[in-house]
Amino acid sequence: MPNLSPRPIDSVHTYGQPSGNGFLGDILSELSIDNQPIQESVIANTQCIAQLQTTNCCQQKDILELKGLLLLSADVVKLKADLQQDLLQICQGINAVNMSTHSCLETMERNSMCNFPDTSVKLCKPAYYAHLAFSGDVKETNSFCFFIRNTFKRLTDHFANDKNQILWIAGYFRLPEGRLGNGVSSYNWWRGLLGKNAVAQGLDASKGSSAATFVIEELLLAEFFLQSIERTFSNHKEMEDARKALKSLKQGKETIEQFNIIFNSLLYLVDLSDASKCEIYADAIQPEIVNLGLQRGGWSGVTNLDIRQSMAVSLANDVAEVLALERSRAKGITAKLEQRVLNSSQNPYKSECVESGICHKCGGNFDSNHQEAGHCTAPKEKHLTLENKLTIWKNWGGYVPYDKKKTRRALQSTQEGSLGGRLLSKGKKRESIAEMQASPTPKQQESKPQTDIAPALSDSQNVAAAYTEPMSLGELFFERALAGMEFEDST
Repeated sequence: MPNLSPRPIDSVHTYGQPSGNGFLGDILSELSIDNQPIQESVIANTQCIAQLQTTNCCQQKDILELKGLLLLSADVVKLKADLQQDLLQICQGINAVNMSTHSCLETMERNSMCNFPDTSVKLCKPAYYAHLAFSGDVKETNSFCFFIRNTFKRLTDHFANDKNQILWIAGYFRLPEGRLGNGVSSYNWWRGLLGKNAVAQGLDASKGSSAATFVIEELLLAEFFLQSIERTFSNHKEMEDARKALKSLKQGKETIEQFNIIFNSLLYLVDLSDASKCEIYADAIQPEIVNLGLQRGGWSGVTNLDIRQSMAVSLANDVAEVLALERSRAKGITAKLEQRVLNSSQNPYKSECVESGICHKCGGNFDSNHQEAGHCTAPKEKHLTLENKLTIWKNWGGYVPYDKKKTRRALQSTQEGSLGGRLLSKGKKRESIAEMQASPTPKQQESKPQTDIAPALSDSQNVAAAYTEPMSLGELFFERALAGMEFEDST
């Protein structure tokens, strides 16, 4: 390969190329070529290139931003898909809650309709009382107004307003037989009120009726109407009449409880002192109650009417028992001496029955039926009578403590001057228990032939004679205690 070496080239004569410090315009001017449009194009293109470069930079920034937005868009799309799924689940949950709530509300509505009926006011037709009438007699005022007020308290859903109540009251302004007319002062007074109400409204008084609106004070309220009735038909002699009725009141066939109610209803209408009330009450009740209260004591010192009435109720029950004993005495049903003997030995007789395993009421064995029931299971008609119990007690050898002195006094009072009676009285003193048990029965004594000596009275006759003797207060209480013991034993 030949050895070549570069040689320098003159910069002025290098194929017409200018130096590095020359301008394109100078070169063109040397060539005498007018390149003005080309220059402008170059300048314009240069500006466009610069502008494009600037735009490119901006677009590169936008591209970078768009790349970032693409990533964000992907995230948004993913989030949207997840969000739709979440929203779907939320909607399903809300729908389930709504369905459950709707079901609960329907159940509550059904229950409320069942438990709470229709509360709309349904007025009932008020009752008609055929016995009720108010003619205007002052003696009827208090009872009529009392009945009306009591009726309004009961009939709470029968009247729409006070006007209907007033019209219902006015419907009973009549005579008891239902007749209207000049003799019914209450009806005439009602017509006058309607006329007064019409005048107050500027209407014709002669044509006043219940159809008009009530504007006067007496017709505004039902209570005002009743108060007007009480003022117009007031009884100025009510206190005096009540006092007379109270003093003339006497207990008849009523029980003491019923009489106390009647007495108190009249008592509250008058003004009396406590002592006067007790005195009038004592005069009104049955004298047997007062006498028994005086005998027992504590009756005359009571000045409180409530306490005295309580005592009268207790005494009335005792009086009934005393009267029952007196009736049985008069009929000779029960023997006084035998009752006393049996009741005085009642406790030993019961004790002996318990020890022997015998029922003291029926006389049978106190078996398991008696033990389970705790009392006698036999009917009352199979219970032992007084005579049966006395005979059993005598057969067991029980002691019978007769009251010989009282028997002797009774026999002497009934057989005074009789030799047979005197012999009977003496014989009783010397009689022993064995002789008493061996003595014949009253029927056997009656069947014996008569002797020259006047026959002695039988046991039943002796008892009847003893019953005719007046009883003292102590004997009266003793008889009441015996009757109470017999009553407890029979139950």
